Amino acid sequence: MKQNEDNNGNVINLPVRTVSEVPVDKVLGNAIQADLEIAVVMGFKDGEFYGASSTADGGAVLFLIELLKRELMDSSDYMRNVP
Repeated sequence: MKQNEDNNGNVINLPVRTVSEVPVDKVLGNAIQADLEIAVVMGFKDGEFYGASSTADGGAVLFLIELLKRELMDSSDYMRNVP
């Protein structure tokens, strides 16, 4: 099986941002394939927050969250239209 194909062999993961919903298992599977050194997982189920990280260093977790925040802010259509 090619790295970018799912088990059906007919879906290719494109390395682009999307505005569509992506299944949680697909997001987590892509993270596993990325062979990350540190990972932070956040989510909600039935209104309850879930958070976990692979590191006990809270500063590193916060740094990663802030990097994601900056990337989201820099790439959002909303921020492009703010004077």
